[in-house]
Amino acid sequence: MKQLVQFVVDLEENCPLYAVFEQIRNLPFVKAVYLNTKKFLEIADRKQTYQIPFDEIIFLRAMGNYTRILTTDKVYCFSRPLKTLLQKLPQELFLRPHRSFAVNRMFVRTWGKEFLEISTGENIPISRRKKSALNVA
Repeated sequence: MKQLVQFVVDLEENCPLYAVFEQIRNLPFVKAVYLNTKKFLEIADRKQTYQIPFDEIIFLRAMGNYTRILTTDKVYCFSRPLKTLLQKLPQELFLRPHRSFAVNRMFVRTWGKEFLEISTGENIPISRRKKSALNVA
């Protein structure tokens, strides 16, 4: 993180944007964290394997032993508990405001004391136990 901060401080005003992104992408910790990790959720279900990109997942909702996944294009329903699917998702990208929901941080529009509003206009409840953890995030 210190390298990134120092890099941003040392930027020149006339540096082309493309060159800036190239330099950021070549930093060792950026390569290790982002370029070499999976970018999709892979689920095998009923003789078929689904690959759902992380950046398309809006939220996941637990429904007993099933999990409904809402993406930007489609709604999926898998016979897997939410806890199992959360183990395959990056923790820095998804937050869990309620035991029945996991939300992609990129789609959170606003939040209050009891609800998160996501970009689709839906409100996701925040449980009392998770409020303090969400205030930190």
